Amino acid sequence: MNNFDITTLEEALKSILTTGAVSTTVWNNRPKTVDSTKNDFVVASVQSNMEDMDAYGDTFVNIALFAKDGSGFKNKTKLSLMYGKLLNCMPAAYEVTNQGVTVAAYEFDTNPTIFPDVADDYGYHCRIIQFRVTQKII
Repeated sequence: MNNFDITTLEEALKSILTTGAVSTTVWNNRPKTVDSTKNDFVVASVQSNMEDMDAYGDTFVNIALFAKDGSGFKNKTKLSLMYGKLLNCMPAAYEVTNQGVTVAAYEFDTNPTIFPDVADDYGYHCRIIQFRVTQKII
């Protein structure tokens, strides 16, 4: 049995998205309330089991981009900007190190699935992008 730590993957996603300036606020689950001054945020989470294939593990992650509505309508400009930043910063491969030692190595599918934008009933619209992730055994 291999050690596929979901938390390590979610923290790697948070680091990628923050460094790539997709949003300054990245969470691993959708909070019940959001500060009304937040114009945008991202929820990055593992969405399926990590299938252990002996030499690697396979799973899916969702990157949910949230942009605050303007005058009750979807903020298309903000969502498009966030989506563009996501595509520009999402690496094909990413390694997590601890004191110079690689502890996890991920490969991200370069052809994600994009779901239609939806209102969340809290004054935001959301665009979900799903990536297949392969974790290599270190």
